[in-house]
Parts: sequence; structure tokens; C-alpha cells
Amino acid sequence: MAKRRLGLLKINGGCDDSNRRGDVIFVHGLGDHPITAWYPNPEEIRDKVDTEQFWNQELHDLNFWLNWLGKHRPDLGIWSYGYEAMPFKESSGLSILPIVKGKIESYTGKASPIIDQASELLELLRQRDILIKPKIFVTHSLGGLIVKETLYLAHDDLNSNDEMREIIGQTKGVVFCATPHQGSELANFKELLAQIVRTFRLLEENVIISELRSDNTNTQLYKSGKWYSGNTKTYDIETKAFYETEETEIPAIGKRLVVDRFSSDPNVIGVRPTAVNGADHFSIVKPQSENDTVYIGVREFIDKYLPCQKKTEYSSMNINQEAIKLWEEKLKHLQIEEAKASDSEKRFTIKQAIKECQQKISELKGEKVQENIENEDEQKYQLERAKIPNPNYIELLGREQEIDRIKDALSDSKGKRLVGITGLGGNGKTSLAIEVARDFRAMGFRYVVWQTASTKFNSTRMTFDSILENIPKQLLASLKDDVSNMDSLLDLIGLKGEIREIKTRELLSSQRVLLILDNMETSESQNEIAARLSSVLGNSKVLFTSRNRFDTLEVDVWDYYLQGLQEEASIKLMKQVAQERDITFYSDNSGELLKFTGNNKTGYLPLALKLVTGQLKNKTIAEIEQSLYNVRLTEDDVQEDDMNVFKKFWWRIFFPSLNMLSPSDLDFMLFLALLKEQEGTTNDRLLSLTQQTLTEDQFFQAIDNTWRLCFLEREEYYEQRYYLHVLTSTFFNKILNYTRRIIQ
Repeated sequence: MAKRRLGLLKINGGCDDSNRRGDVIFVHGLGDHPITAWYPNPEEIRDKVDTEQFWNQELHDLNFWLNWLGKHRPDLGIWSYGYEAMPFKESSGLSILPIVKGKIESYTGKASPIIDQASELLELLRQRDILIKPKIFVTHSLGGLIVKETLYLAHDDLNSNDEMREIIGQTKGVVFCATPHQGSELANFKELLAQIVRTFRLLEENVIISELRSDNTNTQLYKSGKWYSGNTKTYDIETKAFYETEETEIPAIGKRLVVDRFSSDPNVIGVRPTAVNGADHFSIVKPQSENDTVYIGVREFIDKYLPCQKKTEYSSMNINQEAIKLWEEKLKHLQIEEAKASDSEKRFTIKQAIKECQQKISELKGEKVQENIENEDEQKYQLERAKIPNPNYIELLGREQEIDRIKDALSDSKGKRLVGITGLGGNGKTSLAIEVARDFRAMGFRYVVWQTASTKFNSTRMTFDSILENIPKQLLASLKDDVSNMDSLLDLIGLKGEIREIKTRELLSSQRVLLILDNMETSESQNEIAARLSSVLGNSKVLFTSRNRFDTLEVDVWDYYLQGLQEEASIKLMKQVAQERDITFYSDNSGELLKFTGNNKTGYLPLALKLVTGQLKNKTIAEIEQSLYNVRLTEDDVQEDDMNVFKKFWWRIFFPSLNMLSPSDLDFMLFLALLKEQEGTTNDRLLSLTQQTLTEDQFFQAIDNTWRLCFLEREEYYEQRYYLHVLTSTFFNKILNYTRRIIQ
């Protein structure tokens, strides 16, 4: 018998084209072969598949889907990775085990640990210059685990090896066919392997089976799986998964479903495994024709994420290139002016000029975007009317992955309808929700409605009824020229009880609305509200923010627990705050300051980092370190109680800054704490309201001091408004209430 072919094997002529669009790499499963694994009738070619004649003359004409893809996309290189991964040793008492219905090569032979297989694949990709080209992996069973490990290894060397950046950055997608993903358990797959070992008692496990059957959740395999689930969106790696629906005949054991729907789920947001009717564990990757579900799905996946190169008329591009550049420079200037403009009439004039620039650029590029421009204007209008808080940051740092995951969960029309962002106060939950809300149209929603639960003492709490009462009122403000829904909204206002729930469901079914409920920890009962909202949502969805985790058996809330920032993002945030608030002392001390404001001190919570940075206005590094000496973020600070008590952690973070306030600064802050949360008011209005308590000089000095100490927030998009972070407002209201009790 000819020697088995191993390594990265060429399937079509595109592999030798240095100008090819990209590559598709097939990676087979346990105990299989780089050709027969994918061929519909393996026994037909088993005896000749490793001969020179087959590879030199017959492979090109073989009727199987790797060649179908090669003919469909000659601009791509189609490869098959051959490796030895036999589950049992050749020296076993039963050295020849019956193959599974002629579908698998062998159970016995050599094998290497998965990490070694992945390391070899990385090296082969480098040698073939595939690292630097766009690529998609198509995998079966164990092959999917090897590819995840390959990407995980590349990520480990990302910062020290530029080539590893290429494989991560240029991997456009991974297709998993019957791959057992679910943690170290590997679901039915693990159980099946254990049963085979018990049935054939003389067999000795190879190293690869020992890895698959491990119960240790700290194994390399477990870590690579967790990394893939959490990082594919960060690196724009698309995922598709298929699972078998028929049982597979296993010698001496009988029929078993090897990888079920649960096991086949790669646990990637927005990815739902596809059933392949009539396919067992092996036939799922052996399409009989070009009409097969898996073939069509993989072909469309490749065409979408490795699209054909469009032919461009370079001559016309050169003619218009300079003109486009000039119009784009003008557009950029106008957009800056629009952001600065405070007068509504001036903003309108600038908007018209921006439209003209965009239309001219589109004409020169041969595009039509008028409809998109109108959609963008409509979206901006609705965002203004939805009472969404304006951001108080230049750029939301270190939250790109979280934004993508939340948006993916909300974009999936068949996925979760209730999504929660939970975590400690001051962690940026509201900021994250703002960023998500801005993109509501791209997620498939027509309207966005924002409601904030009050944190003020003795305020009316948000309830299920108050939410339903507010929805039509906010939607009326968002309608603009669309009057088709006005009558139904007007009819809904004033309704009560069951009839209001029925009418609300009809509304939210006909119009996809993104309902955002902020600060749910202070609502009447966030779990009860979530359960009751589920019955009226229809086609709409809810995004909650809360310090408390959701815990309800009635409905499933997809709960994303927000952690603190990473160290790099923390440093960027502190530098951004210092620059914005003119804290010049900070620039040379970021590393030293972060040493003692680390995770156990501030939890890298954005608000805590800002307050510590603000203290540099009046304190030295050593003084700040001393004030934080006893500060610890403990488990007790994570667990909120029913009364939402302000925990010791935040008292200790706030008080060093509080002690820097003058009496007039403190009066100013207590006054701001009484204003509507997250809205505040303008400079002129504040000056007017405080004139009985503060002189004009005290007023402007208080603004400057509280701004630099990072107590005060402001937004400057249309008219300058001052307000307090919700947690800062809560803190000062606690002080105010305590003072009242002492006076009484």
C-alpha cells in the first residue's frame, strides 16, 4: 500500500497562483484521510488514493466537493490538511479494528497531541505563504478543534511575531461540521469514545483520545475553545456550524448520535448551528451533489467572506481621484463645523452642504447613496427624540468587543429578545448602551426608546406599568413625518390593564422597537419586569442595564456581565481624562499611578479611574497612594442588596476627592444632585438657579474645580450641559439625606 499523504496538500491549480484571491483549507476529523474524508464513496478510491498516479492524473477529475469549489472559484487555492490522529495505538491487542461502514480510514495508528497538530499546521501555512492571504477553514469533527487551537496559538504570539498577526487578521471564517465544541465535556462525543474503550478492552488509547476525554477545564483544548468563543468578533472571524441528525453505526456498539445539536454549537454570538437532514457523523461532509445543504452553505459562506475581486476601471478612477479627494476634504471640514455649531439654523445650513458633498462624491465614484443619507438623517432625528443620554467621553475606550457582542445578540432576529448588561456601578454600562443604541437601524430596528430608572431617594420607582405608559409617548416624538402609526399610539395612551398589554404587543409586533431600560437595579423588580415584558415584546427587543444580575426562571435573559477595562485601555482612559481636563501633571506618571490603582484597588472601573486621575489636580502620587492604601474591591462590593446601599469601596474612592471641595463647591454639587439624572442643565440656567447661594465667581470656580476633579460631566454636541454621573449623583444624595436626618 502506498504511503499515506500528509501535510498541506494542493487540490486545484489555484494553489500555485501567486495572485489568487485567497485560500480554503479543509481539515478532516479523527482517524480520517485528506481525500476520502470528503469523498461520498470512500471505498471506491481507498486502494489508490495515496498513489502517485492518483495525485498526478486522477485527483483533478475526481467528482467531489473540493473540486466543485475549485471550479466554482478558480481564483482561490483549495487545500486539504492531512495529519495522523488515530484514536488507538497500533501496538494494541486488536491492531485492526473494523472501519465504520467504510466511511473512516482507521481507528489504529499514530497520533500527536492537538497542540502539536496545530503547531504543524501553523508552520505549513507559513511555508506555503498562506499566512498573508485571506483564508477560510472548513473542518470536520476533530479538525475544528485543531483549527481553534491553531488560531489560539497564533494569538499567543501576536505581539512578538508579525506573521501570527497575519493568520489572525487574514482568517475570514471557519466552518465547523459536526465538531464537538462544548467545553471539556465534549458532550456525546466523549461518552462515545469512552464506550469504545470499554467495548474493545485490548485497545490502548492514543494521546489524542486522552485529551478529548479529559475532565480538566484548564486543559489547552478548553482554553482554545473559550478564546475562540470570546474573540471571533474582535478579529472579524465569521463562523458557520452544521450538525448531524442521523445516528452512526459503530462496530459492536450499535447506532449512536455522535455530535448532537448542543455539542455542535461553537458558542459564538449570532451563530446558530444548521441541521443537515439525513446525514450521520461521516456523511455530513460527503455531499453527493452540488445541491447538498452543506455544499451550498459552504459555497455561499466562501463567496460572502472571500468575494471575487471586482474589476475596476482604473482609468476612470485616475481621472476622478483628485476631485474625490478635494470633495472628501471639504466634507471632513463641514462635519467638524457641524459638531461645533450651537445655532440650529447654522446646523441646518451645514447639513445641506454636507449632503451636497456626499452626493458629489457618490457621483464621482459612480455610486448612489441618497437613500442612505436620508436614512442617516432620520436615524439622527430619532436618536435626539429618544432621550438617549449624550456621551460624556471623547471615545469609549476598550469596549469594542463588548459592543460587538451586544449588537450581535440584538441583531439576531431569532435570538434572545431580552439582553442585560450587568456589573458594578461606575463600570460604563450606560455608556455601552449608548453606543449600541446609536446603531439601532443597523440592527434591524425602526425605533429606539430609552427609559432611565431614577436612583434618587423617595423617587417613584420604574414599574412594568410605567414602562408601558411611556412607550407610546416616546414613539410619538419619534414619528416625525410618519403619521401612519399616530392614531394607534394616541389610542394606546391612557389605556390600562390587559387591554393595554394586548395593544402594546400589537404595536411592538408591527414596528420593531429597541427598548432600553437603564439603571434597572432601582426598579420595582427587574426580574418581574423582564418576565412580564417578554409577553408583550412581539418582534421588538429589550436591552437592560443593572448592577444586579438577572435571576428569573420564567424567561431567559441573556446577561452580559461587564468587567473592568484591560490595563492598556485603563492607561488610555486616564491619559484622555487628564488631557481633556487639563491635568498636566499626569503625562509622565501613568505607569507609576497604575501600579497602585490596579485591579484590586479600582477594579479598572472607568469612573474609579477618572476620580483617581482627578485627584492629581491637588495631590502627589505618594499622597494618592496613601489615600488608596485601605481600598479593596471585594466580593461584598459586587453583591448589591435590596436597598442599593452605597458600598465601602465607593465611599473610599469618592471621599479623597470630596475632601478637595470647598464649601461653595460642595453647595454646587449638592444642587446638581437634585437635578434630573443624566440630563442636567445649561450653564446659563445653572447660574440663574444658584445665584441665591453662590456668587458668580464662586459659581465659575465650582465648575472648574468639580470638572477637574471628575465629579462634573458635560456634553457639548449642541448646547453645553452640565450633569452628574448616576453614581456620583447617588453619592451626593446619600450625603444630602444624611445631613437632613442630622438636622431633624
